[in-house]
Amino acid sequence: MPLSLWICAAALAAAKRGEPCWPDFRGPGGDGHAGAAEVPVEFADAALVRWKTGIHGVGWSSPVAAEGVIWLTTATADGRRLSVLAVDAADGAVLHDIGLFEVAEPGEIHPLNSYASPSPVVDGERAYVHFGTYGTACIDADRGEVLWQRRDLNCEHIVGPGSSPVLSGDHLVFSMDGGDRQFVVALDRRTGATVWQKERPFDYSAQVPDLRKAFSTPLGFEHAGEPLLFSSGARGAVAYDPETGAERWRVAFDGYSVASRPVHGDGRVYFSTGFNRPQLYAVRLGGAGDVNHGQHKHKAKRDAGKTRDSVHRGLT
Repeated sequence: MPLSLWICAAALAAAKRGEPCWPDFRGPGGDGHAGAAEVPVEFADAALVRWKTGIHGVGWSSPVAAEGVIWLTTATADGRRLSVLAVDAADGAVLHDIGLFEVAEPGEIHPLNSYASPSPVVDGERAYVHFGTYGTACIDADRGEVLWQRRDLNCEHIVGPGSSPVLSGDHLVFSMDGGDRQFVVALDRRTGATVWQKERPFDYSAQVPDLRKAFSTPLGFEHAGEPLLFSSGARGAVAYDPETGAERWRVAFDGYSVASRPVHGDGRVYFSTGFNRPQLYAVRLGGAGDVNHGQHKHKAKRDAGKTRDSVHRGLT
């Protein structure tokens, strides 16, 4: 059964031309906050639905929006064809339906995953689409023309791709944390050329491949006027200089399969350690090097599902 994309009238305000958009996986601040008033929380009332458009294939990726256009990815159920679509936010008309990658032998995925789980990211002029090891591409938003592609940045996801790309300055950045190799890479958003690539600095030699994988989306932010790019992986997380990839600081932990995106606020960055015994970490910004043994790391072992404010109280 094809996917259906439902858009309600109130939510369309974020996609209108000249107004704030939803550029990536968790919105403009990377924290899931829309900044809009009266966002609906129920969709049972047919009066709220402005249009409905059927989308072929299967995809767990989140739609993103800019300049009155909604972008989303999808894949055939067997993962052999990977596509991106652009839909007019005003009436649901499909503006572009682009088959990007043909995959001869897709790897296995988890039953709860899809081959189109990483979300796109948009800047108004271009849409950037990532399918993990199967390929990354940049599309001209108006013409639907593929400007560049990369298929040489690979890893073994084991259960399928999950981490979404982000834009940071002139770079498109994403994490590749597989069972065989683990790295973070920044591409020139105009050309697709590699600007920097950094292997994870943690020791995975004692871990079986399943315990080396992760699926978290990086987060970019500024602290004390300094831009940082924070990325969680298996066994630890790293704050990078987004321009050069230089490591600013790191924190190690015992988790793997980290899927949640970090959040930033109150002078801290908050993140989960993933499986099997999840913990919530909060790292005070301003440290350097390995912060595991300093005064910058705090963790909550219990009730890791609490809100940020309640965990914050337990960490201070």
